[in-house]
Amino acid sequence: MIPLSSISSDGKPTTVLWMFPVESCLSCQTPASMLRKIHSSSSRSIQVVGVVVGKDSGIVDGFLRTERLDIPLLRMKSREFRKQFGALELPAIIVTHNDVVIHSWIGEIAIGSLSDSNGSELLQLLSNYGG
Repeated sequence: MIPLSSISSDGKPTTVLWMFPVESCLSCQTPASMLRKIHSSSSRSIQVVGVVVGKDSGIVDGFLRTERLDIPLLRMKSREFRKQFGALELPAIIVTHNDVVIHSWIGEIAIGSLSDSNGSELLQLLSNYGG
């Protein structure tokens, strides 16, 4: 079970969680572009939140600045993440509505599914929830 209570909904019923290990910020393959598009163009009913896992020495903040992705972050140590989320494979994109998971992309498929050319599935899903 995902501890959604630890993530502020900011009054928005739909949340896109991007859960990723710190190391993924060193790769060129992230869904940052798609998430930036959602974050900047979505209605007031959708928020994008990052859940970063691992020891972060400023890599994530630098990456988000470079990608112009101004989203709230929940920072978790690997042990804390595993305790709360179990063996959830990272990276992961999880979409919730009113604190209920409505769709997820887990593991490397999350990155491929949400590239600019393939992001229409997420955009279509969000359009059903006010995005």
